[in-house]
Amino acid sequence: MLGLLIFLFIVSAVCLCSAAVMLVRCRRMEREFEEKKFWYESILDAIPFPISVTDKDMKWTFINKPVEEMLHITRADSIGKHCSSWGAKICNTQDCGITCLNRGITETYFDQNGSDYMVDVNKLYDKNGELCGHIEVVQDITTLQSAIHMQQELISHAEEACSRLVEYAADSSERAYKLSDGANEQTAAIQELAATIGEIADHTKLNAESLDKTTEQTIQADNDLQAGSRQMEKLIEAMEKINETSQEVNRIISTIEEIAEQTNLLALNASIEAARAGEAGRGFAVVADQIGKLAAQSSEAAKDTRQLIETTLQAVENGNEITEETDRTLQEIVNLMNQVRENINSINEKMSTQAGTIEQVNQGLGQIAGVVQENSSIAGENSRTSKLIEEQAKALQEIVNGY
Repeated sequence: MLGLLIFLFIVSAVCLCSAAVMLVRCRRMEREFEEKKFWYESILDAIPFPISVTDKDMKWTFINKPVEEMLHITRADSIGKHCSSWGAKICNTQDCGITCLNRGITETYFDQNGSDYMVDVNKLYDKNGELCGHIEVVQDITTLQSAIHMQQELISHAEEACSRLVEYAADSSERAYKLSDGANEQTAAIQELAATIGEIADHTKLNAESLDKTTEQTIQADNDLQAGSRQMEKLIEAMEKINETSQEVNRIISTIEEIAEQTNLLALNASIEAARAGEAGRGFAVVADQIGKLAAQSSEAAKDTRQLIETTLQAVENGNEITEETDRTLQEIVNLMNQVRENINSINEKMSTQAGTIEQVNQGLGQIAGVVQENSSIAGENSRTSKLIEEQAKALQEIVNGY
């Protein structure tokens, strides 16, 4: 009996000790659980996003600090309430996060009070793999949405800018090609013009040489005309002397005629006196008759000479007129030759100036041709650059369109 009592006592003591140990262990586990719970809750509270946990019936089992601050509710008061207590527009609708999750959609969006939100929902399973609830993470994506809108607007503007850039690049490329072609045509035209001006310069030089020869010939002709004019002056002087001499001869003939008349009268008187003398004056009559004949011949010769002299004087007078007219004509020719020489000298000076100007123009065209050639080269480079810009713009447009 005593042994049984001792046995029972020992068993009771062991049971009491085991219960005490179990109680201590449970308290320690409870304390550890509370510490872990506090630890995990602190972690969830430290997350800046609102987080809520619901059971299978969509009732809250946990909310973190951001939810408390957002809904102005304590964690203790939220336990067991339906998740529609969020009061969001999507609650109790087809856009509810848990409802969307059941359709395979893990993200849903809504806007409220001027802000945009995104809800991430995931299922929670126990250690047996059975569904035990849901976790919802709410993020304020207002700034992100604004950034997305801005990005979309920026992309839209970028697309428009790219389209314009492609158009501008294509237009610039086309203009560059046209500019290059125009520059090449301009180069060819300038080269042809330079060749033409070179020919004109050569012709101008030949004309200048011809004018120089013409000037020499004109000077020689002018000298010949001057010499002829001087000879005409001498001829006029000789004709005037002939005229004067003829006038003098005419006066001498008049004197001879007077002598012939006086001789004729004297012969007549002698004949009368010889007739009066009779036989004695016969010889004197013969002499008087001879003197009369001689006077008649002298008178006739004087008349013939006068006619010849008058004809000569008329010829001399006509010669004087012709000579004077010829002299005036020669003088006019001399004046014209002087004017021609002056004109030729002026033309020669102008031709020399023109030749110098053409030479300068030719040099200028050479410089212009060089510049145009350089512009043509630059235009070709611009054309290639515009083509590269157009290709890059199209590539950029494809990249932007990819967004």
